[in-house]
Amino acid sequence: MKPPKKIFAALFAALIVISFCLSAVCADVPVNIFDSGINFNCDEFYMVNVDTDTVVIDRNSKTARSPASVTKLTTALLAAEAIERGDITFKTEITAEYDDFNDMVSDGSTAGISKGETINVEQLIYCMLVGSANEAANILARCVSGSIEQFVAQMNERTKELGCVNSHYINPHGLTDKNTGIYNTSCAYDIALIMRELIKYDYVTQAMRTPSYTLNTNKHTNHVVRTTNYLLDESRSPIKDGKTYEYEYLLGGKTGYTEAAGACFASYAQKDGMTYICVALGGLRESKYDTNYAMQDTRSAYIWAFDSLAVRSLVDTTFKESEVKVTLSFDAEYVSLLPASDIKALIPSDFDTTRFQKSYDIPESIEAPVTKGQKVGTMSLIFAGTTLGTVDLIADKDIQKSATLGVVDKVEGLFSEWWFWAIVGGAAALIILYIAVAVIVNLRRRRSKKRNMTSYRRKAKRVKGRRYK
Repeated sequence: MKPPKKIFAALFAALIVISFCLSAVCADVPVNIFDSGINFNCDEFYMVNVDTDTVVIDRNSKTARSPASVTKLTTALLAAEAIERGDITFKTEITAEYDDFNDMVSDGSTAGISKGETINVEQLIYCMLVGSANEAANILARCVSGSIEQFVAQMNERTKELGCVNSHYINPHGLTDKNTGIYNTSCAYDIALIMRELIKYDYVTQAMRTPSYTLNTNKHTNHVVRTTNYLLDESRSPIKDGKTYEYEYLLGGKTGYTEAAGACFASYAQKDGMTYICVALGGLRESKYDTNYAMQDTRSAYIWAFDSLAVRSLVDTTFKESEVKVTLSFDAEYVSLLPASDIKALIPSDFDTTRFQKSYDIPESIEAPVTKGQKVGTMSLIFAGTTLGTVDLIADKDIQKSATLGVVDKVEGLFSEWWFWAIVGGAAALIILYIAVAVIVNLRRRRSKKRNMTSYRRKAKRVKGRRYK
């Protein structure tokens, strides 16, 4: 038995409807111009080009989570700013106290500083940023603010000033509180803001890119503190996973790891005059002997960005983008519009720029005179709903105004002015009133003359009648 034709028709119609629906859905999916192709193993990842302020990777960047020892970047920032203000110096000394070690944990990073040890600010910064020493962060906090509690309050205040959206600190080092299980919170976006501010201080960036530091105090002689950053020194890694970690263009960074945070890494790198900041949080890692995916993802991102992205010119300043009608001139009916300047943007080196959409904001017409270089409108380049840049559109030549057309235009312009019609209306009203008054006066005169004539005739008739009598 052959299926009815109506069934085939219904199925065919359904397929057409489904295809249209799928097309509509696909059209609404945003297209990412920066497709790194990296299979990320971190929950949050954020990468921004410092030179152009272009975000090239954003993976859950504003999700709050523990940053572990990446917290120490905020501690270093407040110390650097205190030095700039003159509150402390590199050589300001402080003696370690019992309370500086209250919240330490047995497996936390340390520089081996002990109670009663006298140490200066510079040594504390290096111990904290090179060896991720937790006790150094506490001692430095007390040196800057007088107490750890006051310093933590300043950390929270300062991050709000920077525009951070999800940062809250309970300590200067990043360890999870061993009694309450509470930990600092931040996000990749916030940490990038902090890093961007921190790299303004050369002595801090020097510490962040130092593989090892020798500590000499009243209790230590030639004590070597080594980096926890494998991208600086791969030999420091206890991991035997056959992966490469070192990255020659890295300028510095800060590592972090706790069970709650996972593997974390904030860093910045520079190559060929371009600088990027990367923040990786929540990297899968069960112990220090497992692959550090925060560092691996960061290294992969740097390689991709430096190899694949470039600042490119997107506008041809000699190309006539549009034209606008010109009024009040016999010289030309239209004027062509050229981009006043180039639009440059960080995009993939092989990206087809013809995919960019152009949006124009120009008037329907302009009045002469027109001067070459005069701004007439604007043009924006848009991709996937994001405006890459906007440039002014300018006239390509001078166009003179016609005196005759100018007079005609002024006359025509009068007809669009309310006050002109108010005057005309007032004058018309006066004329009508004058005519009306004249008509009334004339009618009254005629009536008066008629009455006088009638009266005269009657009088004359009476006189005439008396004569005949």
